Amino acid sequence: MKSSSSDRRSGIPNLNLNQSSASSPAIAARAGSARPSIPSRPAASRPSAEPRTPAVDARRPPEALARPGASDRPTVPGGGRRHYAAIEGLRAIAAGAILLHHFLLAHPLSTALLPYTHHLEFGVPVFFVISGFVLYRPWVGVGLATIDAGALLRYGRRRVARIVPAFWVALTLAAAGGLSEGRTGAHPLTYYGFLQVYSIHTAFNGLGVAWSLGTELTFYAVLPLLAIGAIRIGGKRSLAVAAILVIATLGVRYLSFSENLPALAFTLAGTLDWFVIGMGLATVAVRRPQWIARVNPAGALAAGVGLLLAMGALRLPWGVIAYNANPTAGGSITAHLFYGAIGLMFVLAATSAEQRRSGIVPRLLRNRAAIWLGTVSYGIYLWHVPVIGAVTSIVGRGWLPSNAGVQLVAVALGTTLVASLSWVLLERPIVRSRLVRGARVPSPATAPA
Repeated sequence: MKSSSSDRRSGIPNLNLNQSSASSPAIAARAGSARPSIPSRPAASRPSAEPRTPAVDARRPPEALARPGASDRPTVPGGGRRHYAAIEGLRAIAAGAILLHHFLLAHPLSTALLPYTHHLEFGVPVFFVISGFVLYRPWVGVGLATIDAGALLRYGRRRVARIVPAFWVALTLAAAGGLSEGRTGAHPLTYYGFLQVYSIHTAFNGLGVAWSLGTELTFYAVLPLLAIGAIRIGGKRSLAVAAILVIATLGVRYLSFSENLPALAFTLAGTLDWFVIGMGLATVAVRRPQWIARVNPAGALAAGVGLLLAMGALRLPWGVIAYNANPTAGGSITAHLFYGAIGLMFVLAATSAEQRRSGIVPRLLRNRAAIWLGTVSYGIYLWHVPVIGAVTSIVGRGWLPSNAGVQLVAVALGTTLVASLSWVLLERPIVRSRLVRGARVPSPATAPA
């Protein structure tokens, strides 16, 4: 998916944001801004327990500790690229959870575990929160003077390039191989146009997981309006508007039950609050980075896991929009709120882990394997259901043992292989092409004053 959990560089000058390369997280000093040196304490006398927060230029958002190799770096029109290694690791966890969720629907474990395994779909709201965080963060602190029509067009071009080509190829090949759901060819505009989310009769056809892509693309289109609105409103009034958007989202979800409009809950109108949570966290990460630095990533991650287990213990409905198990509107909304809180805790853990060089969570999210799986997580999301179908077909022909564990390994390896090929042969060349990225311009941090 994600989106969430991008891959772009600015093409517009006259911007007060730092534009760094993917491999250079530090903020460069401007010419003529040298400061008098201050004697420092000996290294041995400096406290080492406290996490360090990078220095912040008052004119630009702070840089997080970063690593090169991102698959999905955010870009505000005219903004710099930023990479969050821990976010990549979190994408890997989210994609893996969704893969396991769909596999266990076909190969369920004991009945007692079903209420817990059903909620492995938490990866979807995590992806939505990631998208809100990563894509909105570069907008925080931007002035309206730095945004023009050309920059907005570049933003849109990069978002489309990141999502559309890989999806079209996956859908076409899955349909050709008989691994898609429904009659994809009978309604090409619906499926290739990301419109399947708007009808309950098509939402899970084609590539069933693609309903969320329609929601993501709608968010990409709305984000500049939300960001510009936040810039104009500013301050505490933006917080009030965010609260209104969350309440409105819950109202839409209630309406989808009361008026028997289930597809409405799949759309951005029924999931906007998850994106808003990410946007709020992005605002805190820029304006109050010390608050993020104080968060214990292990504690935040444990809180997210605890909420996930509580959903199982409470037998809350599942199905992302929580329509399964014939729930009431209240039960569905409760599950939705739980998912939003889980997304917040997981993304908060990753954001805090980004500022730490040691600890269990930073090592978990920022190791090479996790970063690679996060890099190809969009391909994992697109391809895991067709691969599950292919493995099931192979088992049916007697070419693979029927043991569920063997099948899970085959699905995981097969999906990762196809996703890696998709990234190397299709996605990366497109997002790194000059047509998509545009011409490079001097960074404000290094351009003449």
